[in-house]
Amino acid sequence: MPTLHFTHVNTETTLKAIWNECYDSFLFKEWCSYKMKGVQEKSLVTIEPHIRYIPKFKLKRLVSSENMSIEEYAKSGKYNFYDASQDIDNQYNYYINDYVAQFPVVIQENGKMWELANLYLISYMLVSSDLTGSTLKAIAMDLLDYYKFVTKRNLDFFYFPKLNRNRVSYQYRNYLLNEVYECRCNRSTASRRVNRMVDFYDRLLENGFITSANFDNEPYERIIKKITLNNKIGIEFQKIIRSSNLAITKPRKNQVYDYIKDDGNLRPLTIEQQKIFIEYLKKFGNRQLQLMCIFSLMTGARIQTICTLRVYHIKSLINKAKKDAINKNYKLYVGGKTGVDTKRNKDLCLIVPVRLILILENYINSEAWRERALKNYYSTTDQGYVFTTKSGLPYYTSISEIIDIKNDPDRKQLPLRRGEAVRKNLDELLARIYEDHHHYVPFRFHDLRATFGMNNLRFLLNSGYKNDQCLLKLKEIMGHSNINTTLSYLDYREITEKFSEAQDKLETDLFGSFLDDLE
Repeated sequence: MPTLHFTHVNTETTLKAIWNECYDSFLFKEWCSYKMKGVQEKSLVTIEPHIRYIPKFKLKRLVSSENMSIEEYAKSGKYNFYDASQDIDNQYNYYINDYVAQFPVVIQENGKMWELANLYLISYMLVSSDLTGSTLKAIAMDLLDYYKFVTKRNLDFFYFPKLNRNRVSYQYRNYLLNEVYECRCNRSTASRRVNRMVDFYDRLLENGFITSANFDNEPYERIIKKITLNNKIGIEFQKIIRSSNLAITKPRKNQVYDYIKDDGNLRPLTIEQQKIFIEYLKKFGNRQLQLMCIFSLMTGARIQTICTLRVYHIKSLINKAKKDAINKNYKLYVGGKTGVDTKRNKDLCLIVPVRLILILENYINSEAWRERALKNYYSTTDQGYVFTTKSGLPYYTSISEIIDIKNDPDRKQLPLRRGEAVRKNLDELLARIYEDHHHYVPFRFHDLRATFGMNNLRFLLNSGYKNDQCLLKLKEIMGHSNINTTLSYLDYREITEKFSEAQDKLETDLFGSFLDDLE
């Protein structure tokens, strides 16, 4: 496992020390040496700039015993280092992320690391909660795009002449806008990348990796903006954000009536669509896809929650059902320290029907499950995943497994999985449905969660609950942090119903006789 070591536990240094030792020790030697055949051993080939990944990347922890926040401490540019194993009494107040399952490294065309980019990535890593490295990967891809733009035009990253339009930062913005106009890049991607470039220079300046002496002129104009947001209970508040004159504005999207805004645009399945889907899922879906889809439809669980369920979670539900045979539904706590992943690791409570529990019990006791489980690291123990691929790999690498790998020096960090195989299986099933139902609207796995929400809302309203009562109950069932997200379900139902009524009325009252003549 790549780890940085310092002579003294409380050596005071700057973040630059992290890079110097990191660069001089394992990173350069292990990952960045490219040798040509038939030439001198130290010669480097010219390659396409790209990203490589260091598994189980670890730094010593940064701590502060001073009375300041992590963000303030990180921005101060001075740190104390210690080995986590030496902090027996947990004497320090603040901890900064020191481990990433897969750390991205930007490689230049000469085979060496792009030092500034990797300094930026390390500084970002320290103040983030990105244990997997997925956020760092996205950042590295943006930085790689900027690197390619600059080097292919023989520019310099600190080329900031007097004329604005000639400065490398302004040229990059114009390039991104042209990519948008030529339909080679989405406007949202262009906006993110130019903001990343601005933060790249700002963060390096704040951490002391570069100074104002590197700039002949300002790379951009800094702008302070105020934006209005809603808190968890729907009350508006203003937030101050930093921006620049290079920011690429994204057009405000039109409100689409047939979507629910819940962690993306979701479209719940209608009752008829659900019937068709269940029919084909039963006929053509594999056993694991059947169970995962039904679990989502009956509990509202997200894909990462379903795919990170362990055997002991199902057994705990079985024990509850045996002790209390009267209830038909049982609580399963997920997120937090439960070992089941949720969005932002939020503590949630799923209500699982007893019939579904018994079906899952049969599955984890089946030969089909055992055959797959034996190929997995956790095997057939209670720690084993409920759902694994044919090769024994998890459909979604859980945070708890990443931590297990971190703490075991003999375990290798395999490529992280994020439910890709589940989505692929679902797409194949939807393609099969489309063969027989050409008007069937395709959907994503996450839409099953929205379908669960709408099914519950219909039930509550049909049971005589008032709108405000439904709102509070649905918020609890769905685990929403913001009441506005729950409101979107209620709005969706009302709008779609009114729209359908309007269409029927227009067809009957206004166009009825004309349509009769056409027939």
